[in-house]
Amino acid sequence: MTRDQFITEVVLKECWHEWHKEYYRGQMILVCKCGKGYSECKKPHNPDFSTWEGFGKLWEFSKKQEWWQKFRLMTIGMDWERFATENISQVFISPITFADAVAKFHGYRGKEGGLR
Repeated sequence: MTRDQFITEVVLKECWHEWHKEYYRGQMILVCKCGKGYSECKKPHNPDFSTWEGFGKLWEFSKKQEWWQKFRLMTIGMDWERFATENISQVFISPITFADAVAKFHGYRGKEGGLR
C-alpha cells in the first residue's frame, strides 16, 4: 500500500479507486473496487498528496480532526498554541513532509511495512 493510498483509506476514510473492466449489455464499463462506476464517483482520480492540491486537502481535513492537537504535540514536541501561525510553515508547509508525518502518525510503515 502506498503512502497516498494509506492516507486516503485510513486517514480520510475514502475509497482508493482501483478500476477494473466489466461488461454490461455488451458494453465495457469501468467499475471501482467500491462498486461504483466511473461516472458515479464524485472524484474518480486518486489524490496525490505530494502536490499542493493534495496538501491543501489533507491540511484542511487534518486541522478539523480530534487527533490534530495530539499530532501537533507529538510531531513537533511543543505547544503550538503559544506560537504564531508562521511557525507552522517552518515545519510543515511542504506537501511531502506533511503527508509523510500524517501517515507515520497513523501507523504507516512504508509499502512493505503495513501498519504498526
